[in-house]
Amino acid sequence: MKISRFLVFENSIKSAETLKRYKYYLDIFIKFFHLKDYDSLASMDSKQLQLMVEDYVMDLKKRVNPNSVPTYINPLQTFLDVNDNEIKWKKIRRLFPAKIKSTGRKAYSRDDISRMLGLEPKLRNRVIIHMLSSSGMRKGALSDLQIKHLKKMAHNCYAITVYAGSTEEHWSFLTPEASKELDLYFEKRKNDGEKLDENSPVLRSTYQIGIQKVSPMSGKAVDQTVDRIVKRTSLREKTGNRYDKMLNHGFRKRFETIVKMNKEIPVAVAEKLIGHKAYYDDRGNHIQLDDNYFVPEVEQLFTFFEKVIPDLTIDNSFRKQAEIDKLQEDKKDSKEQSEKITELESKLEILTNKMELFSKTKESQDSF
Repeated sequence: MKISRFLVFENSIKSAETLKRYKYYLDIFIKFFHLKDYDSLASMDSKQLQLMVEDYVMDLKKRVNPNSVPTYINPLQTFLDVNDNEIKWKKIRRLFPAKIKSTGRKAYSRDDISRMLGLEPKLRNRVIIHMLSSSGMRKGALSDLQIKHLKKMAHNCYAITVYAGSTEEHWSFLTPEASKELDLYFEKRKNDGEKLDENSPVLRSTYQIGIQKVSPMSGKAVDQTVDRIVKRTSLREKTGNRYDKMLNHGFRKRFETIVKMNKEIPVAVAEKLIGHKAYYDDRGNHIQLDDNYFVPEVEQLFTFFEKVIPDLTIDNSFRKQAEIDKLQEDKKDSKEQSEKITELESKLEILTNKMELFSKTKESQDSF
């Protein structure tokens, strides 16, 4: 039995949202060359495919944003790679145009997010804002989240397994403030008649009654929701065709800035919290985070996340409580450290006394 080439491609992608996006761009390529179907594409000669992809890149350079060219090509590369089509991708990428200054170099501020939350009446939509700003996760990860991907931590925080089961899997966290909002959302769904279990989506699509069939909120719906909220608050300034803040990435940029500016968090740990697989050090060296060797436990990562909870928290009352919790934790750590020093000093004193006694005994024996 012949296996469909698209089926191979489909099974190589773990995220439903990523598959949906990759299929969209793959279809554009197929229509561009008037191909019959996916099998027709996969069965083509590699030399012919090489020329087609090169022509496609040259055409893209004329009509799309230079920064968007990889977005069109990456799905095609994945499809051809998993179907054993040998393409010289290094040569293809040399044809890519130079990237231009991206739109939206600014991050959302605490006041920006506070305004979004204050003007948004729907609980689910407020949860989206809280999750994006608290965890720093990419918005595409929200649609795939299920309740089994959540883990309760100290201070009533949630740990989240992002992109579970994929090579991009990593831990993110929610502040006490964001976690409380999420719990209220779950409680509302239960009160509406929904029976939540470990496979229930964290974010549910719009429903009339809770007992109707449950489906996860789509990535497109997340985009549209955030777009409506941001437009309502008039937070972004437009110059020509550009905005000073990216619609969704403004949340992630804020999270990344807060985490990286905290001097108590090592660079490698900060990159883990952000969800990066690699980073550039101060000297411009490319550092790969090897998941085979650097695999901190969720509890270890959370101790570093705790250090930025006050800065990530939006509401003043929650932030004050977070600051109090941090001071108490620092005080506790200081006390424990002081006790350890006292204990070590005591042990050192005992050891010194024993050494002196041994020395005196030896001198006494030597005198005979």
